[in-house]
Amino acid sequence: MTFSIKISASPVHELVFSFCLFMKPLADKMKKELDIGSGWYDDRQRQFPHMVEDEGHGSVQYEYATLLAWLYPDQNHIEGFLGWFSALTAGDIYLLTEPYMNDKFTLPKDLSRLHAKAAGYLQEWHQHYFHSLMGYYESQVNADVQKRIEAYEEGKDSEAYLEAVTGGLVMEPGLGIKEVKLFPTIHLSPFFTSQVYGELAIACYPLNVWKSPEEQETALLVNMGKALADERRIHILRYLADGKKSFGDIASMLGTTKGTIHHHLLFLKAARMVRLYETGDRNSYGYYETRPIIADKLHALLSRSTRV
Repeated sequence: MTFSIKISASPVHELVFSFCLFMKPLADKMKKELDIGSGWYDDRQRQFPHMVEDEGHGSVQYEYATLLAWLYPDQNHIEGFLGWFSALTAGDIYLLTEPYMNDKFTLPKDLSRLHAKAAGYLQEWHQHYFHSLMGYYESQVNADVQKRIEAYEEGKDSEAYLEAVTGGLVMEPGLGIKEVKLFPTIHLSPFFTSQVYGELAIACYPLNVWKSPEEQETALLVNMGKALADERRIHILRYLADGKKSFGDIASMLGTTKGTIHHHLLFLKAARMVRLYETGDRNSYGYYETRPIIADKLHALLSRSTRV
């Protein structure tokens, strides 16, 4: 499978992505592992109580906006995007998204009313929250993206590059992906995420702007230590070292519940120890495999951390 990768800092997408992350909160266990801090949700709930009370809070009905964010031509111009987004009619949205719709992605019902609310919410989200983060883009995010672009242009191995920069994301062969639009996320770090819309995939790689490079290495080492602190997770790594397995395969091997498997995979993902094969099926948990570089990575981190 061959696809191209387009890398962008895309504050437009992170604006929408962070809003959707707030409107459909992560599980409490995952919140605790975020680099941004588990208190982020509590702070935003106090800041935007009316959004918490919205009928769409806790659902995915606003997530159509993430695709629209990528369809806007200027990924760096938030004010322009917000004006464009607000002016869209339901008919415009159907025309723009029709090429990407399938049985896994459909638009919400009562789109006109929902979109009017989304437009107002995003304006407010930017004005009272996201605008304060733009300094991170100027000082850190843009520089990181430029470095990633240069590395990609030098190697041009899309599959290997995507796996390395995200810390484990692999597009399942047979998906027919032609382009991956890749951006850094400062809100979901240390995790990556992806969505598939026909021949287009949108993916994010984790970027921790909240800590210095040395602190980031320490945080990754701590996450690796947490991942190895439970013998069941070591069993999972050994099992997945033989080749990719489904979520159900892992549950059968351990003889435990889906909730417990989610819990263990959460730690392994935060430590960047496992690959996730994107299947394009939003109802599937995908396939997992142990990343072959983890022993070398752990050794390198320990060596640097214990150097006198």
